Amino acid sequence: MAPPVRFTDLDECVEATLKRVGNRIVLGLPVAIGKPNELVNVFVRRALADPRIQLTIVTALSLRAPRWRSDLERRFVEPLAHRIFGDYTELEYVRLIEEKRCRRTSKCSSSTWSRARGSMTSTSSSNT
Repeated sequence: MAPPVRFTDLDECVEATLKRVGNRIVLGLPVAIGKPNELVNVFVRRALADPRIQLTIVTALSLRAPRWRSDLERRFVEPLAHRIFGDYTELEYVRLIEEKRCRRTSKCSSSTWSRARGSMTSTSSSNT
């Protein structure tokens, strides 16, 4: 068995992953905090740039810093968000979901990007 390979460059890690497993990538991510956000974002950007890559992200909960719509909301939320999220790296797939560049169903927990279709499909778990 080959020894593990360590990467300090995220793009090199994604490239090595694609070379090893091919263009169909399934990323299983931990629930809520603990995701390697920077690495996930590189996978997302790469999948959006290359229509041959099919990226599926399986996770149960993805956090983002809260947003505000008014000055009153900003004055309340901004200090709280700064204390809780600090320099938290936003997940690009969450932004894509918010921009409605995906479709939602209620069958399983995953998000799939396809540049060829020009969209991302996001599905979430249902307890029914």
